[in-house]
Amino acid sequence: MIYSRFKKAFLFCGLLLAMFGCGVENGLQKLEQKVWANPNDVEAQFNLGKAYGSIGDYEKAATTLKKVTELDSTHPVAYSALGAAYFMLERYDDAIQAFQSAKALQPKDPEKSVDLGNAYFNAKKFPEAISEYKTALALDSTLHEVYYNLGMSYAKNGQKSEALHAYEILKTYNSYLASSLQREFIDILGLEIE
Repeated sequence: MIYSRFKKAFLFCGLLLAMFGCGVENGLQKLEQKVWANPNDVEAQFNLGKAYGSIGDYEKAATTLKKVTELDSTHPVAYSALGAAYFMLERYDDAIQAFQSAKALQPKDPEKSVDLGNAYFNAKKFPEAISEYKTALALDSTLHEVYYNLGMSYAKNGQKSEALHAYEILKTYNSYLASSLQREFIDILGLEIE
């Protein structure tokens, strides 16, 4: 599986609801009431969308977060959260569109390129995924886990030498992920690495 942070982000929101809202259900009800009272409250809609995602209701999360982007088309975090909801629903083309919007608003944020790369990867658009991962690394060379994603994309695209190069770089930063990538190379490329 490609390295992804979406589920963690939604789970963190659920933890916050549990801590501050006297339980997830109570916190969710309070957010729903706030949105019903003022459906044009962008932040209330946004928090409700994240809350739906935290309980795994990605359909409701996507619907609510889509509303946020309609209310405020300059909200990059809403586009990222919308993309994450679509990603969790395996609606990768929709995720790509949402992540493209987020990236257009914050082109220098490497995480936007990582998110977009992950959506491209899962949509089996490997050249596009490679491009986004390379962009992310150009913006922030400390995102070492992205070398895993890049190596997987190269491997799935049949680019063995580039995949091996990504593996060699990853090996110097994260031996655990490098071992995982090595096992993937055996499955994908039939290639054993020493």
